[in-house]
Amino acid sequence: MAVKTGLSRLDTGEALVEGHYEYRWARSSDHHLLRVNAVREFDDGVAILFKDALSVASNDGRRSSLTMEGRIAGVYRPVVSPVQTLLLLKTLYDKYSPVDPNAIVWTTVLSTDVNYMPAPAHELRFKVAFKRVEDFSFGTSQTGRNYLLLSQYVHRFAKYWDVDVWGRFLGKASAGTRQTGVGIELGRVLFDRIRIGAGYSINGFEDRDLAEEEAWEKGFGLRVQLILSDWMFSGYEF
Repeated sequence: MAVKTGLSRLDTGEALVEGHYEYRWARSSDHHLLRVNAVREFDDGVAILFKDALSVASNDGRRSSLTMEGRIAGVYRPVVSPVQTLLLLKTLYDKYSPVDPNAIVWTTVLSTDVNYMPAPAHELRFKVAFKRVEDFSFGTSQTGRNYLLLSQYVHRFAKYWDVDVWGRFLGKASAGTRQTGVGIELGRVLFDRIRIGAGYSINGFEDRDLAEEEAWEKGFGLRVQLILSDWMFSGYEF
């Protein structure tokens, strides 16, 4: 059984603030869930986003667990400029999880994305990301640091077709290892909002915290993507 409540304030085209609280009863534990979202849009295509989710669980016979996941983002997306940027800070804090009642894991990811589109048919994408993980679990303590460099070139050679060429570099500062990956993908857009791509990656790798679905492992891959655009939400008063 659960009870949920919330408050929100919306200034159309300027700002949104909302908060939600939920209390859940279960046989083995009770949960308190708190979520806060805030968006502020400024002039010249600048916007700031804040999201935070906090969960506290009281477990029978074990310590109360705590999970916190937050994001802070800054966006520069002017209408007339060929350059768009995104600065993102993500953090995940997990304390006394049911898997290990004595564990504490803290993950922090800082990334920046820059897109440059000199013409509708050509687009360059650059990404730099850094991840730090502090893991105190199963009686051991580990600290890891990874960094990612990504460059992509997208050529839209026909109305619904494109080719994507990329190169990635992943380094693990703590272990002193490096991994590189290069690849190519052919994509087709269906119904103006769904993209299907098939590609091949050489010497690929995967780190979901740094690159999420963008990082492919070695070999052939197939992606299905939903393309979001302003016109899709024109009927909603955000």
